Amino acid sequence: MNGIQWCIDNRVQLINMSFGTSTYSAALEEMVKRAEEAGILMIGAAGNGGSKKGVEYPAAFDEVMAIGAVDTDATKTAESAVGEAIELVAPGEQILTNGAFGGKVVVGGTSLSVSHIAGVASLLWQKDLDKNSMFIRRLLSESAENIEGQESYYGNGLVDVSYALSQYDEFEKNYTSNKSETAEITPHNMDIPEAFDNVDYIEGRWGSTNHQAVPGQWEAQNLGSIQLGQIKAMKSYCVVPDNESYRAWFKEA
Repeated sequence: MNGIQWCIDNRVQLINMSFGTSTYSAALEEMVKRAEEAGILMIGAAGNGGSKKGVEYPAAFDEVMAIGAVDTDATKTAESAVGEAIELVAPGEQILTNGAFGGKVVVGGTSLSVSHIAGVASLLWQKDLDKNSMFIRRLLSESAENIEGQESYYGNGLVDVSYALSQYDEFEKNYTSNKSETAEITPHNMDIPEAFDNVDYIEGRWGSTNHQAVPGQWEAQNLGSIQLGQIKAMKSYCVVPDNESYRAWFKEA
């Protein structure tokens, strides 16, 4: 909540809320309301509890855009939370991003989806920084590509930056003349969500149970007690990119 207050104090226009909790907090809700009154657009991760859990807070608050995740087929991911609060969806599976030690990792989750929406919102806002947050929020929602399926899964659909930008000028005219909060003022996006079926990556999983068993295996093999610093060093060697600069650094260390 201190972070939200900092954004208010520093006149931030947009907050990427890649965090969530299933526990309601009156204090958090009050802070979110303050942020909205300050004109801040808040974009929140719906959560990764799947269909068994509803949208987490703060995304569940009306003042926040709740974002779900879709896979390479534009289908809701198994982990993406669902509920009436879902406003938009964005890619949230098999996302290539920066990792530790200058490497790259493939990750997923609604936090990644939020980043996509925040990026598109930023591009739209750059056209006129004096536009209010509701202008950007409505343009994002009304320009989205429709996805066949439950509204609680996909909300208004899949974010479409190209269509949103192409409709900006016309939307601006209609938005100025039509103050209704419910009537759509953007032509329906007829584009069909694109599927990406040619994605190559390797996924490695090591569950928490296996993690917990490793120290016992070391002891059973009479390897003795391994210190925390040694474990960190082992992890570093395992994940560091195989290039000359890192090899030289490790030799010196």
